[in-house]
Amino acid sequence: MSIPAQHSSIGCAALVLLTAIVSAGSAPAAVRQAPVRQQQSTTSIDGQAGASRPVSTRDTWNRPRTEEAAAKRREMVSRQIEARGVSDPKVLDAMRNVPRHWFVSSRSRNLAYSDRPLPIGDGQTISQPYIVALMTESLHLTAESKVLEIGTGSGYQAAVLSDITPHVFTIEIVEPLARRAIATFQKHGYDSIETRVGDGYAGWVEHAPYDGIIVTCAPDHIPPKLIEQLRTGGRICIPVGGEGVVQKLVVLTKRENGRLERESLIPVRFVPMTGEARTPKAGESGDSRNSCCSTNRYRIPLRRGLCNQSLILAENVFSEASSFWKIAFVVRRHTLTFRRKPSGPCR
Repeated sequence: MSIPAQHSSIGCAALVLLTAIVSAGSAPAAVRQAPVRQQQSTTSIDGQAGASRPVSTRDTWNRPRTEEAAAKRREMVSRQIEARGVSDPKVLDAMRNVPRHWFVSSRSRNLAYSDRPLPIGDGQTISQPYIVALMTESLHLTAESKVLEIGTGSGYQAAVLSDITPHVFTIEIVEPLARRAIATFQKHGYDSIETRVGDGYAGWVEHAPYDGIIVTCAPDHIPPKLIEQLRTGGRICIPVGGEGVVQKLVVLTKRENGRLERESLIPVRFVPMTGEARTPKAGESGDSRNSCCSTNRYRIPLRRGLCNQSLILAENVFSEASSFWKIAFVVRRHTLTFRRKPSGPCR
C-alpha cells in the first residue's frame, strides 16, 4: 500500500519504530506467510507428464483420514484461520482434515501446528497454515476444478487442495523435495495428485487449461505461460516481488478476450522462483532489473534477539512508509538495509 505524501505522521511513526528496533528489540507479532502442497497419483521424475488417469468424482477419490493431532488441527483452524477471516467451509474442512505434521521433518514435528512457516530442507519452507488456507480459498474451488500448483515443496498445499478436488497437478524444481513429497503421498495414501519434477515457470501444458493455479514461490513478474494455461474464468494466486523484499500476494482472474482482473491480498514473504524465472531476457544483464537501484545503500545491524516475525513486521511497516520517504527498506539476516529509490522507471 502506498502512502499519500500528506500523511507525514506515518513516516514519523516508522522512524520511531526504526529507533526502537535498533536500540531495544521488538515483541513478536502475528505475521502471514506462505503455503504448501500434498497428494499424488502418477508421478514423473524425468520432467515428462505422468500417464493419464481416470476422471474421479468427489465420492470416489481417496482422501486420507486420521485422528492423529485432530484436536490440534481443530484449534489451528479456529484460532489461526477462521479468526483471520477465511470462511469457505470446504477450505476449513480441508485444513482440519490434512495432518500438517505428516509434511514436516521429525525435528519440527512439535511445531507442526504453530502459526508459522517451517524449514523443510534444501532452503525451502512449508507455509504458515493461514497462508495455505487463504490461497486455497482465493481460487473458489469445487470438486470439479482442475488445479495446478507451482512449487510442491513438502506436499502439504497439494494435499489440502486434493481434499477439495481430485484434479491436482503439482510441479517441483528441486528433485530431492519432489522425491520426499512423492514418498509422503504414497505413504499416506494421497493417490489423486500428479507430481512432476521440473521448472514450473512454463506450467504443465499437457493438462491445461486449469480452473485454478497456485504458485508457492515468488517471481518478480507474472509468468505469461501460466496465464495462457488458465481457463477463462479461472484464477491464479501468486506472490509477486523480488528476492529479499516484502512481496504482494495477488489474485488474477482471466476474463473473456484474455482480460485480467487483479486483486491484491496481503504482503507476504515467499522463497524466490528459480529456473527460467531468473534467466535474464534478451538485452538484459543478470542484474539489469536491479542495477539502477543498487546505489545509495545503507545498512544498520539489528538486535540479535529479534524473532523472524518481528523482523518481517518491521519490514512491512517500513515498506508502508517507503513512498512517503522515497526509500526502500529490506530486513534480512538481522540487518536493516535501506536505499534511495531512483526517479526513473526502475521499481
